[in-house]
Amino acid sequence: PFPSDANDKIPEGRCFHHGRFIMRLREAAMANPNVTIVETKAVDTIKSTHTGEVLGVQCLTDGKKDFYFGPLTVVADGYASTFRKEYLPITPVAKSKFWGLELIDAKLPIPGHGHVVLGDFPPILIYQIGEHETRILIDIPDNLPSASVANGGVKGHMRNVVLPSLPECIRPSFAAALEKGGLRSM
Repeated sequence: PFPSDANDKIPEGRCFHHGRFIMRLREAAMANPNVTIVETKAVDTIKSTHTGEVLGVQCLTDGKKDFYFGPLTVVADGYASTFRKEYLPITPVAKSKFWGLELIDAKLPIPGHGHVVLGDFPPILIYQIGEHETRILIDIPDNLPSASVANGGVKGHMRNVVLPSLPECIRPSFAAALEKGGLRSM
């Protein structure tokens, strides 16, 4: 997607700290007088028996059934979606899992740019999400021998395979984040 000539605008991307973004969205919603905030757990969609159109959601609020209806229902239940199977003709099968770490004050080869590390392993993504924070995402295929329990699990794979493959300037912050903990699967 590079520009075809010098007058075309170069595409830009943005990355940010997801948790802060979600908190700001919630704050903005709560500040709107037309929005009612309810903490609940959506357990099912409510559909028209005639058209199949989604009319709302069935929830559990403090252990009691609850129902919400509206002209628009947005399903945003994340990577481990319980609703996705209702709307896809096939059930997705995960063959790997992304693992993420937040690096503090990482020295990037080119600050302010995303980086992809390629090698004899799935791509590794590295990008800043804040002034001091950098996210690293590592895809680990299922049943990878270097991530087996005998080899130290995911943390062992990170230490023995990922760390040596990273650019030298990123290794100290990666090693520190790995030792600190906070590995998250996505």
